[in-house]
Amino acid sequence: MVVFSHGRATPDASEHMGKTKGSSIRAGLEWYATTRGREAMRALATELPAEMHVELDPGALHLGVLASAWYDDDFLHWLCDRISDGLNPTARASLAARVSHATTRATLGGLYSVFFRAFVGPATYARRAQRLWDLYWDNGAYTVRETGQKRHEITVSHWQSHHPFVCEGLVGSSMAIYEAMGCKDVAVTRLACVSDGALACKLSVAWS
Repeated sequence: MVVFSHGRATPDASEHMGKTKGSSIRAGLEWYATTRGREAMRALATELPAEMHVELDPGALHLGVLASAWYDDDFLHWLCDRISDGLNPTARASLAARVSHATTRATLGGLYSVFFRAFVGPATYARRAQRLWDLYWDNGAYTVRETGQKRHEITVSHWQSHHPFVCEGLVGSSMAIYEAMGCKDVAVTRLACVSDGALACKLSVAWS
């Protein structure tokens, strides 16, 4: 069941699940509608499971997703499975990176632009990264550490909202974040994932 609140997630029958901020889901749906067309968006709305109609509207723009709301991850995971259905691993990872890059650019340049200006560069971001993470997810420990000159390692642990597609999308979102800080030639590589048995998800980021 999809449950949302306009504040942080509050205890309810779905408290064992993670929640995702509607702003990122909405931006993702905008990207999908723009790149795939109205017919694809209508098909997505038609296939929306009946139990998700409680707080969503398949006939509305962006399926009725509110930027200020928090949504149970069953909705996000359904969207990920639906738009990546039938893709091979390489194509799925590429799609995940593209949609997350576009989604993060949209939110950093819009709703979260004032907040993001506090991150004047990679060093400051490394110290405050959890604060940005918390704008998108109500769970997960997000740490960034310097591993060399213009190199960081990102670790995400205790992430209830984890989904293979979303995790692959960290490549695109990380790239967008570092680009927004003025970094050039940003390269992001996935190092580990809990889906493969790792204790945490890890990525390396390098830039010039």
